[in-house]
Amino acid sequence: MTATQTATQEMTATQEACETLCQTLKLGNDVHRCFAAQALGHIADPRALDALLECLMDEDEDVRIDAAEALGALGDTRAGGALLDSLRDDPCNDVKINAVEALGRLACREAVPVLRRLVRSRDESLIWDEGSDDGWDDWLDVQIKAIEALGRIGAVEAFPDIAESITDEMGQDVSEQGMTALAWLGTPGIAALTRFLDAADNRLRRRAAAALAEAEPGATLDALARALTDDSSDVRLAAVRGWPAEFTVDPRLAARLEDAVPEVRAEAVRRCGRLYPERVDALLDDPDESVQTAVVELIGADPGPMPLKDLTHRLRVKLHGPSTAVAAAAASALAALDPDLAFADL
Repeated sequence: MTATQTATQEMTATQEACETLCQTLKLGNDVHRCFAAQALGHIADPRALDALLECLMDEDEDVRIDAAEALGALGDTRAGGALLDSLRDDPCNDVKINAVEALGRLACREAVPVLRRLVRSRDESLIWDEGSDDGWDDWLDVQIKAIEALGRIGAVEAFPDIAESITDEMGQDVSEQGMTALAWLGTPGIAALTRFLDAADNRLRRRAAAALAEAEPGATLDALARALTDDSSDVRLAAVRGWPAEFTVDPRLAARLEDAVPEVRAEAVRRCGRLYPERVDALLDDPDESVQTAVVELIGADPGPMPLKDLTHRLRVKLHGPSTAVAAAAASALAALDPDLAFADL
């Protein structure tokens, strides 16, 4: 069977599955309609658009929830208007959440004004379910999704709303989602994240450093370099982890190979150790076993030329050393590096 014939068969099978599932959406019971909507989201066949749009008006809220999620997976921008209507008019909170997420995935610019209002406060122009008596404000869940959606859409005009929500002492903690969204907003978002690196709160500085990794590589190097020298090891660790792979040949990153905190040294080894064999040679005998493990794992992952002194002998010694983690890494490295010589030890 040719590749063309195989592709044709697969297309036919997908089409038949899509048609059957769309029929189930119309005629099945509520459970079957839910499963059909979920399956159509996985298939992501554009022919399911109309059937899923109809399900946004289904009498069963679980079906509406699954239909909203499936429309986001479908990726057809024509669903934006109907999803925005669901966000405004459907009282079910989970429908609103999935509608917001789908609008973000579809990069629906039409939704930006409503999403911005939802970041700032509970938008009373929307219909909400007032029947809950558990004391939880449904808007709080929607707020987080609205922040994420604005980031995915790239709504630069929303960065003041997002930045304010992060610093709102009376609101919920949205710093993690808010900072990630800011990173997706380009220059103004990166500038806001850079300002957060001056915050007194270690947690905010750490999250800002981590979020910078989500931005365009190269646009955040100077900000991340500041975070690399932060007083908090958690912030420095986040900056090392977030340093762009394209720019690992940078002395500011390499300096963390000598960080006072073992966890930071170990992460620096994983990020740029192969570029600095002389420093890694010394770290192979670091006082902390987590750093030794990182070095040995680096060697085992790519046993190419690394001019470390007496490497095989040192690994054989570590194989019988007190640290189980180092010994396990040494076994893997020896098997990759020189299996014949290390056979008896292994």
